[in-house]
Amino acid sequence: EADGARYGIIHHDLNVSNYFAREDGDAVQLCVFDFDQVCRGWYELDIAQTAWAAVMVVDFGTPVAGTPVDGADADKFVDAVVRGYEAVADAPRVDRDRLTRLIENRRCFYESFCRRAQREGDIPADMAAFINWIVAAFDKYRAQQQQPQQ
Repeated sequence: EADGARYGIIHHDLNVSNYFAREDGDAVQLCVFDFDQVCRGWYELDIAQTAWAAVMVVDFGTPVAGTPVDGADADKFVDAVVRGYEAVADAPRVDRDRLTRLIENRRCFYESFCRRAQREGDIPADMAAFINWIVAAFDKYRAQQQQPQQ
């Protein structure tokens, strides 16, 4: 049986295109939308999905264009998201080991999903640039990882 304090209803697609933040006095309010993938899962999975965006920018640059982002710091971003999550009343402390594994899960999911989409073809026009960028970014990333360290 899953721990009810750590497992329950999640958004499951909490990426930067599905939320925005707005200032509300001294606080920042998170506005979330696009609930078509809601399911049961580890709460850290929503944090991992959000964190994956920062990891992706650090590793691959801006989506589609691939432009490097000076000062991008995935660890700092993840720490801020975790602090915000943990600041909510009754929220359990984030299991950082699980979160690390779930971020890696997001990496594997995006790569396999996009590679499969390319193989199968019939990619929706509004997703083609993103899917092709992800595959090219992973190809470039893998090639860089295979280069001898100097």
